[in-house]
This record gives sequence, structure tokens and C-alpha cells, in this order.
Amino acid sequence: MTEPATEGMFGSKVRIERAIDFLNQMVIPDYQDFLQCQTDVRRAFHVACSLFHLRDWVYWDFKQSKGWTEKGEVQQFLEGRCDEFRFIRDIANSSKHLRITSAGTPVISAGQTFATITRESLNPVYDSALRYQGGSEVLVTVDQGNPLRFAVIADKVLRMWNQLFEMEGWL
Repeated sequence: MTEPATEGMFGSKVRIERAIDFLNQMVIPDYQDFLQCQTDVRRAFHVACSLFHLRDWVYWDFKQSKGWTEKGEVQQFLEGRCDEFRFIRDIANSSKHLRITSAGTPVISAGQTFATITRESLNPVYDSALRYQGGSEVLVTVDQGNPLRFAVIADKVLRMWNQLFEMEGWL
């Protein structure tokens, strides 16, 4: 366990030196923040970026012990454990680059990435889920216009990360 962070110049107590620190001090707080308002696109982008960029921290911390020579190997490893990780990659990249041109990318632009959908405009398939949740949520449009619930994607990826850290002993 790392020692507690000290208050810095701007009052922050965040001290991130390892992947586990990034998970605990960035990813989990961003996810919890999103859960407080699951209709907020800004919060969704933040958690997507944190969930994705944890990959880089893991790569640098564990590349020697895992035998990784490039980040692409980590990406394949993570997608093999959780198919939704490819969506998180694309959402995070679309928030930065606006349009993604890589082959095989299910999410191609920030404009299509998120839409807050209300019950009135929703596909009947999602109507009962939204009625239960209270009316609206952030959806991700992929491939041929198929909407996916961002909250489900984020939850699956965070579960994958938590299981991986525990299983690999990266705590």
C-alpha cells in the first residue's frame, strides 16, 4: 500500500505513482461521479477516459512481468477479457479526436458517441429499462446505429479492471 498523499500546492490530496493509485484515485471516483448523474455526458466522457487510460498505467507498471512490448498487446489482452473495452477505447479517443478513422472501430465520431435519450424518443426495446431508471440515460451509438447503454459498458469494464487487479495481485 502506498503512503497517503499529502496536500499539494492546489489543495489536492491525489498522488498517483502506480496503476493501483490511478484506479483508486481517478477511475473509481470518476465512475462514482458518473453514477450520481447517469444522464451527464461530461461525466460519461470522464469515466470513459479514466477507464481507458488505466491501460497505459498497467502497461508501464507490468510490461516486464507480463512480457508486453507494446500497448497494442495490452489492448488485445484487455479486449480478450472484456469485449466492452473496445468501446471504452473508442469513446475515449472520440472525445479527443472528434472522428476516428481506424479500421474496425465500432464508434467513429464524438458526435455519434453520446446522446441523452428521453422516454418519448426512445426505441421500445429500451423503454422499460428507462422507465425503471427514471427517464433518460447516456447511450453510445455503434456500428450500424445500434444504441448501447453507457452505464452497462462502464460497469463491465470497471468490473474487469477490479477482477484483473485482484487476480494478478496488482493491489
